[in-house]
Amino acid sequence: MGTFILRWFLSRTVRHAADMRRQVRKYVHAQRDLLAPEKIQEISKAARELKGAIASGAKLEDINARMKNLEKVANENLLPYPSAALRENIEVFLVTGAVVLALRTLFFQPMAIPSGSAQPTLWGITSENFKGRSDV
Repeated sequence: MGTFILRWFLSRTVRHAADMRRQVRKYVHAQRDLLAPEKIQEISKAARELKGAIASGAKLEDINARMKNLEKVANENLLPYPSAALRENIEVFLVTGAVVLALRTLFFQPMAIPSGSAQPTLWGITSENFKGRSDV
């Protein structure tokens, strides 16, 4: 385990392989009810081979080969998400809108009070107790 952690910090390929394996496992878990058991086993076998190559301290070329195999097997067996490009574009527009509104709120209109409820306080007008006054 200590060797894996050291290799993970020192090698971008090992980090990429571990992340790729995690992503594929996430997609398999999400689609487990839609996939045939044979497809799940094939993907799991490729993921186990990649994990074994990482854990055994294999050369980076071997890890790259196992990564390509896992990618090929996953692309063949996993179901694509419907309207993936549309989902991505909607997400980008929503994030952009949130950033624009945050910048507008924080930098361009930091003291705008839309209801005007704080204006009497800002002008120095305070409340008076008229109880007991005869002129009111």
